[in-house]
Amino acid sequence: MKIVVLSFEKDSRSPFYDLITDFRRRTEPRFSIEEKYLKFREGELTTQIEVLLRSYKNPFLCILDETGRSLNTLDFSQMLLRLEQEGKTIVFLIGPHTGFEKPIKIRHDLILSLSEMTFSHQIARLLLFEQIYRTYCYVSNHPYNK
Repeated sequence: MKIVVLSFEKDSRSPFYDLITDFRRRTEPRFSIEEKYLKFREGELTTQIEVLLRSYKNPFLCILDETGRSLNTLDFSQMLLRLEQEGKTIVFLIGPHTGFEKPIKIRHDLILSLSEMTFSHQIARLLLFEQIYRTYCYVSNHPYNK
């Protein structure tokens, strides 16, 4: 399954780089995760995203935003597995430091909240990668998920 994480901050600056890299490595038997970094240019965000989405087969765009829908870990895992069965490329978008315009005008399939709190890109990426790893453990019957 292909997962793409779009962000506006390079991971090399993250104090969580090693943890994220480890989660990514551990999920490789099942999930192929690609990261892309966007340059925030006022007024061009929607166009950048639309162009990128065209390069993926059957994309499912999930925007991470504190105003989105909350899922527990099991629901998140089941969503990923359902999308995998449907042959979707899952694209997670972590917004720019200024946040998204409200209402969010980018074509999307889901707005997902990691919490009602606002997190930095670095922490949002770490939480996302940990949940993807937890999904991998769930389907592999690995005890990490317990």
